[in-house]
Formats: sequence, C-alpha cells, structure tokens
Amino acid sequence: FKSGDKLVHGQSGEIIGPATGAHQGNGLKMQFPGNTSWVDCELARLSHELSLAGGFRVGEELYFIGGGFVEEQGDKAVFGCRGSVTGPARNGDADAVSMSFSGNRGDVHC
Repeated sequence: FKSGDKLVHGQSGEIIGPATGAHQGNGLKMQFPGNTSWVDCELARLSHELSLAGGFRVGEELYFIGGGFVEEQGDKAVFGCRGSVTGPARNGDADAVSMSFSGNRGDVHC
C-alpha cells in the first residue's frame, strides 16, 4: 500500500469489525501487526488455519528436488538448493507454492 502497510500471506490479524465498501456484507475489517491502519478483507481470503500445497508453512525451509529451471527474469532453482516458502503459488496453482532462493530477485513457483 502507499502508506507502507502490507498484507503477508499467512499473517495473523485482529478482527476490528465488519468490512465496509466493496466487501461490505462479505468481509471483515482486519488489523495486521506492523500496519498503521486496518484493511477490508473478503471472507474468501480469510481462514482460521493456514494451508498451503503439501501442508507446507510460510517460512519453512525446504530443498528443491525437481529438475532445475531458469525463469525469464533470471531467477532459478537447481536440484538441492535450499529455500524458504513464501506463500501460495502466484499463478493460482493449488498444487504448488512460491519459494525464495538465495541469489534470486523474486520468488519462484515450485
């Protein structure tokens, strides 16, 4: 957000009340740690439990055991490299997660 506030996948927040605006009637007003203001969240994007593909958790360290690849922007994953789970796969693939590997500028889809 322009204010510097951010939403982090899997972060726990406090319910402030019902959402207003675009999510009124279908969302909650949430306050997340480190943010200066609340944010309206659609109910479909909230959960009591964090679930990612394979049962992995955000921040969990894993080893890449697939065939190596290099993405268009140069970010890569090679067999045996260790990385951190950063959230669900950004392309919406329910069977994958996003991971951060040392030396990459961004997260990669695994």
